[in-house]
Amino acid sequence: MEELNFRKLTQIVNYLLGKYRYRLNYTKLIKILYKCERESWSRWDTTLTTDIPYSMRMGPVLSKLYDLICGSYNNQALQSEWNAYFQKDGKYIVSLTGKKLPVDELSKSELRLIDQIDHENHKKTYSELITELHDKSKYPEVEETESSVQIPFTRLLTAIGRSEAEAEKIAVDTAQIDKENQFLKSHFG
Repeated sequence: MEELNFRKLTQIVNYLLGKYRYRLNYTKLIKILYKCERESWSRWDTTLTTDIPYSMRMGPVLSKLYDLICGSYNNQALQSEWNAYFQKDGKYIVSLTGKKLPVDELSKSELRLIDQIDHENHKKTYSELITELHDKSKYPEVEETESSVQIPFTRLLTAIGRSEAEAEKIAVDTAQIDKENQFLKSHFG
């Protein structure tokens, strides 16, 4: 998967927080964004967040988002920028701006996807989302674990209905696109 589109992830988080008066249980935020990422792959065979899904004890997470919320992201400059926008307050994540940020990194279709997933989950508690995401009949890609285990990309794709062959092709195509993007970025900024 390509490197994190930090600006886009920041806009997604702030957009979603705006639906909760800019304060939301961070576990609920992570679960809703996992569902958004999964639905993006289901609809468009592409990532919404450019993040990597992992299974953890409390269910699936987007690993880079989780690290940013916990203050342990491996890029200190981006962690500092994140901390200028958001802070963890106990079990909550709070927008420090308290206002809408631009959403110019997001398409209208992506905004509708986020709106739909939030609408379906808005009244659920974080514990209800944890329970739901542990349901192997709905989320077979998620492993029961006491640590953290990356969810293999092909397993996520087959869980959302792609055949093994389709999943392999999407994985290969995505890797090729990532290589091309890295080349272009390194040569043309």
